[in-house]
Order: sequence, then structure tokens, then C-alpha cells
Amino acid sequence: MERPKILDELPKPDQWDKIDSSKNVKDEQAIQKKKEEEITRSKAAALIALQKRSVEVLTHVRSRVESLPSDDIVKAMSGGSYIVFDDILGTELCSEMKNEGQTMYLDNKLELDLASGVTSGEYVVPIKGGQEQYTDCPRSVEYVVSLTRHLVGMLNKLVVCESGEDTPTSNTFHLGYKLDETASMSSLRVFDRKARLSSLALLTGKENPDEDDSSVHDMEEKRQFSCVVDPSSGDVDLRRVTVVYFMTPDDWDGECGGGITFRNKDGNEISVEAKNDRLLLFSSENSPRCVEKWIGKNGIEGACSCIVTHLLQQRQ
Repeated sequence: MERPKILDELPKPDQWDKIDSSKNVKDEQAIQKKKEEEITRSKAAALIALQKRSVEVLTHVRSRVESLPSDDIVKAMSGGSYIVFDDILGTELCSEMKNEGQTMYLDNKLELDLASGVTSGEYVVPIKGGQEQYTDCPRSVEYVVSLTRHLVGMLNKLVVCESGEDTPTSNTFHLGYKLDETASMSSLRVFDRKARLSSLALLTGKENPDEDDSSVHDMEEKRQFSCVVDPSSGDVDLRRVTVVYFMTPDDWDGECGGGITFRNKDGNEISVEAKNDRLLLFSSENSPRCVEKWIGKNGIEGACSCIVTHLLQQRQ
């Protein structure tokens, strides 16, 4: 029987595995390369999206800050008073920042504020920036950076130094110092009502403690009026303007707490409620205030937080 020629065209049996193996390796390498390229493209697209959003936020905060009446702000700061602006950043950005704080709290990146009391339910963390924290709260960091730079830049245009070198655009009110456009002190504060009620239950021995009960009031230290800067301490404290940005559920009201009560020169007390998307500015040196405890209310869900930023006097 004559050997079919097609058999001579086939590889020898001992070469079959080698040929198939080589082909499989090349196919796997091609697939792996394609996957790596897709991952790279995906990462690049995500990075571009993040950078775009970052620019949008920085620009938006700048625009909103520069729309504020600088003369009115300086008038309030010079008189040891306060000034309030509502609907400052808008629902979208406010919600992003609020969610960042809640996520950081759930990830145990905030600490109980013992200065506010063990039953306060208030947790804080400094906002210092840096790569790790920027990953946790990019919108909050961008807010602080843009607020510091552009609000300070705006207020510094209304400065009269003791030397008289600078001329204010306002003939009536001015700051007697220059603020630092590159530095500020900020912190994020998050309130957890469940944590507050749990701590009260533990200390009172009552499963459902009544927050209006006299024993609860006796247990919690009464908050006093004071300025942010204590001139009697003798310490160098460069804080001059304090800015509070509130982020609360829409149905949060005065009974829920978290606001700030000011005492004017006549001894009268005026309360500013914590309200969603509200910006409050006051003099760190000359505005006696009492920070009201956060209480909340049954039926109100959602994160409650605020960002406190202190603008600093420029070092000589």
C-alpha cells in the first residue's frame, strides 16, 4: 500500500506537543497583553475623569466664594459679629462632601471628640490633605484649598496695615492684618445620633434614655461662651476668621442642635441653626459663641456634619 503524501506533510508525533504548546503560549500572551491594555485605558479614563471633576470643584468653589460680598464680610469681622450665606455650594457638591464624611466615619478614620463629651456622638478628623486623605475625601480637601486661597485673596484686598502701606477699597471697614493664602486649619466633624444614644444608655443604665431628663443634663457638661482665640492663654494663635460649612439632612431644624449661638456686645444671644449647605463666618478673636451640642431627632436619617476652617494671619 502506498503511503499517502499528506502524512509526510504532518509534523512528527514527538513534535505535536511542542507545536501546540508554543501556539498556546502565544495566544495566552496576546490575551494577557490585550487585558493589560484595557486595564491601562480604563485607569487612564478614570484618572482623566477624576482630574476633570477636581478642576470643576475647585473652579465652582472659587466662583461661589468670589460672589460673596467682601465688604459685608469684613464689616462683620471688624465688628466682632458673624455673617451667614445659604445655598452656597449646591446640592451635588454638598452631597458628595457629606457622603465623604460619612464613609470616613464608617471606616473608623474619625475619633470621638472628647472635648465635646463622651456622650456627644461627635467625631472629628483634621483635614490636612496629602495623597492618602485626598483619596478619602477629595471634594472636602478641594473645598478647603479653594476656600482658603480665594476667600483670603478677596479679603486681603480690604486690608489696612498699621504702616498704612495698603489702601482698602472700602472707606469704612477693613481688616487690620493680612491673611495667609497658603495655609489654614480645618477639621471635619460628623455626628452619629445612634452613637450618642448608645453612650447615654450605657452611662444612665436606661435602655431608652430621655435626652430631656435632668440626669442627662447633669451628666453632660454645659457648653460655655468663648472666642475661638483665648487672649489670656499667652500662646501665639494666628486664627483670625472662622468659617463653618454645614451639611445636614434637609429636614434638620433648630431642635436638632449643631448650631452656634453668639453673644453680642449688648449681651443678647442670637442663634444660627445648622442648615444644609450653609456657610457661617465669624471673627475668631472677637465673637463670643457657644457651639450647641448635636442632638438629632427620631425619624431624621442621613449624615450630619460640618467642616470648620480657620483662616490664619500671615506671619510677619
